[in-house]
Amino acid sequence: LKKMAAGRQSLRRLSVDSFPRLTGKYGVGAVDVFHSSEHDKQSLLFRLYYPTTERPEGASKSQLMKWIPSYKYIKPLLYDTGFMSSFSASIVSPLISLFFDPHVPAICSAPLLSSSEGKERMPIVVFSHGLTAMRTTYSAIHCDLASHGYIVAALEHRDHSASLCGTQNKVTDSNGQVSFQEAWIEYIDRPKIELPLRHDQVKQRSSEMGQVLDFLHQLDLGKETAIFPNGKLDVSQFQGRLDFDHVVAMGHSFGAASSIVSITEDDRFHCAVALDSWMFPIYKEVYTKVSKPLLFINSWSFHWPYNIRRILKLTKHLGPLCKLVTLRGTSHTSQTDTPFIVPAFVLKQINYPSAIDPVVAYEVNQELSHAFLKRYLWKDVSPCELLDREDDHHEVIMNGTNVDPSLEMDQEEEELIKEFGKGDHAVPHSDPLPDEQAKL
Repeated sequence: LKKMAAGRQSLRRLSVDSFPRLTGKYGVGAVDVFHSSEHDKQSLLFRLYYPTTERPEGASKSQLMKWIPSYKYIKPLLYDTGFMSSFSASIVSPLISLFFDPHVPAICSAPLLSSSEGKERMPIVVFSHGLTAMRTTYSAIHCDLASHGYIVAALEHRDHSASLCGTQNKVTDSNGQVSFQEAWIEYIDRPKIELPLRHDQVKQRSSEMGQVLDFLHQLDLGKETAIFPNGKLDVSQFQGRLDFDHVVAMGHSFGAASSIVSITEDDRFHCAVALDSWMFPIYKEVYTKVSKPLLFINSWSFHWPYNIRRILKLTKHLGPLCKLVTLRGTSHTSQTDTPFIVPAFVLKQINYPSAIDPVVAYEVNQELSHAFLKRYLWKDVSPCELLDREDDHHEVIMNGTNVDPSLEMDQEEEELIKEFGKGDHAVPHSDPLPDEQAKL
């Protein structure tokens, strides 16, 4: 794989810090958004990416979005991912914040691309993160989508599955004046019996993805207001610019499961891209309700037989509307920013999987995503080698899965079946980071 990837090394031109260069023709703007409805005591938090004419190359660090929004995220990132103990993380996190400050290739509060420079209305992607991740964990993917003209809303979920979630609580004083106070929603360890929690969380996550669309709809109408903690944004420039006929649910791991649930529960989503999907949280009714195009992009080392059986159940149900591929030499963190922002000596220390160049893995992942969206979101049925090929001679892409789904159940599966009964909901416990606790 290293030899095959070497042929693509010329593509490894990096932009900001160590992030891959944007593949689209536009620059990327971004801003963090706090939004609270009248009926919600806590604000919804997401990072909004969008196309702009301004390019990140040559921009100063002060103009770019930070990968770590606040130093308070450092401790949970170190502890919740298993990199070090809570005590050690508490000690070193202030020191790390002094010299570890990566930036993403997106310009803070840049003006939105005008209709004369791009499309009148821009398609939408709502992205859901994985367990112990946060809204910036997949910044390379988000920026690349925005460089192709998409509006991307990268959520930070409030269900205690993020490493840390920033929020602002609404407070009303004795005079009826409303204000907001900064608050934090912390990650909670998985309980002994996990399934009820994950079912509740995936439903909440799906609901939050819908809430983002509610916000964007009001933004498109020119009626929405929000708090922008790290910059200012002229919201009027988004009025009449969002394309609700082309909306994508996308996510990684737990977020992939959330995206699959979203396309069954919210008709505004037209298709989904599931990156290394963790199928455990999906309740059984979803398997027969899914009816929209779905792309699975799996890593080589993450999956196990029962998880694959759940994926294959959906590929069989959807038929030609569903595509499953596996990327050779990749790990569960290959679709995150980990290989781009973590210093090389740290990756070596934690034995980060490196069977394939991370930029190559990223590029193939994005090529597949764009090809899928071109066909199923934009209805372009022209032949596409990445989607149509039936052989496995591609240097990175394998059709289907590298896991034998017929293997016996393991002990954890048997325990779950005893607890919940045999059926689609009896999915085995699995740590989404089996041997790669380096995920940030």
